[in-house]
Amino acid sequence: MESTFVLFEDPIHLELLRLDLKHPYSQGNKWFKLKYNFEKAIQTNHDCILTFGGPWSNHLHATALEAREKGFKAIGIVRGEEPKKWSPTLLDCKEAGMQLHFISRAEYSEKEEPFFKAWLHDIYGRFYLIPEGGSNFLGVNGCMEILDNTDEKQGWICCAAGTGATSAGIALSLKPHQKLLVFPVMGDGGQIDQAIRKHLFSVLMDWDAVEESMEQVEIDSRWSFGGFGKTPSELNAFMLEFQQQYHIELDRVYTAKMMFGLLENIKEGKFMQGENVLAIHTGGTQGNRELDV
Repeated sequence: MESTFVLFEDPIHLELLRLDLKHPYSQGNKWFKLKYNFEKAIQTNHDCILTFGGPWSNHLHATALEAREKGFKAIGIVRGEEPKKWSPTLLDCKEAGMQLHFISRAEYSEKEEPFFKAWLHDIYGRFYLIPEGGSNFLGVNGCMEILDNTDEKQGWICCAAGTGATSAGIALSLKPHQKLLVFPVMGDGGQIDQAIRKHLFSVLMDWDAVEESMEQVEIDSRWSFGGFGKTPSELNAFMLEFQQQYHIELDRVYTAKMMFGLLENIKEGKFMQGENVLAIHTGGTQGNRELDV
């Protein structure tokens, strides 16, 4: 079960929401994104889940294990040609029973196109499709529950962002006095801004309401460390130091970058003295195994 961990109380009161402890394999925000997607698959009498991800995808990993747990067949469409040596993530997916289909990056870029989805149905027949990262309307609805068991005293909530679905769900659950500070892991603040707006609109269906919700959202795109999946030595050293100090493992793709950027914001005086700030550990530590390969 998730819990909060106090990192320090001066100059601000900073807590870390340990979503990485939420579930033994559907870690962090993935549990929330998959929750209602699997419920919908059950309601619509599907017995097969199809989804997408890269060789180290936390989403692919969580979906494969969740499908096994719930008795679904699972198909994973993997970005890139099949490697000579499979990643531990892909090996876990295979062991869980997921059928893996490797496609080129060019083909993968077309995965949202109707003709591509029709091609998948021609090959695999009937399945319930979950988009990459679980980032759809149901995924956003699940992420609206992330803050349910937290203390409302926090003035700031901080999270990393890839597709923007988690950020949108959190933004929709903020109290009037709270703000959300988002750290894009791809480094493109404009892109994540538009992604969050799109997810907000899928729920609110009103652009004025989207603009009102975005007034509580700030985006700091300075801490991507070169882009998605990039892990330079500076970030690796930070992760190691953080783990030694707090005995908490951060994931290299999301939470480590958010935590690094958040601590820099604190040094810059972003927050008032004594302010309550909650950072969210969105899980994904299984992907750290890439560092050992």
